[in-house]
Amino acid sequence: MANRSQLIKGRIQRKLQIEGAKPDDFAPDDLYDLMQIAQDQIFSRIGIEYELSVTTISTINEYALLVGTKKMIGPVITVVTPDTWEYELELIEYKNWNETIKTDYGITQPIKATIFENNLILYPTPDTSGEIIKFWVYLEGSQTEISSSVAPELKSSWDSAIEDYVMWRITGKESYLKSFEFALDTIGQTEHDHGLPHDREVDW
Repeated sequence: MANRSQLIKGRIQRKLQIEGAKPDDFAPDDLYDLMQIAQDQIFSRIGIEYELSVTTISTINEYALLVGTKKMIGPVITVVTPDTWEYELELIEYKNWNETIKTDYGITQPIKATIFENNLILYPTPDTSGEIIKFWVYLEGSQTEISSSVAPELKSSWDSAIEDYVMWRITGKESYLKSFEFALDTIGQTEHDHGLPHDREVDW
């Protein structure tokens, strides 16, 4: 029985035939790649939220912010620091980081942080291990790659939008792009951060 990815691909192939394409004009892997691009476009456009956490290690000031095995976070929405911390953690733009770390604050708890290439950098360097910093971030892409055996991470309500995006990329027809944009406005408004099967584990 065909899985969800194969069903989407099959519908795209039928639409391409209606547009005059031959069945072998587009390799299945090429269609899956375009489906992946479509999904990542949706992720980046509608602002799907995700919770990340970092556990401090004494004397280590840099930590990878990973979603699954990928580095793909967008803007940070909220930062929650451990209850034991006396000071809040302030996020600094990376372009201002070199100036920030010139200051000796006379404390060991991190009070400044920046994110560069999906790596969290803390200052001052933590002197305690095992403390958890939590982040809510916007995702810029999905954790997995769509293939014949891997279904989209987005809910099935986005399947038509994925199809429209692929059709637009192949045919260049504005009608498909308009349908894709309409889905972003309508489905995105109703689902927003619920487009993924991830639930918030904490109340902020």
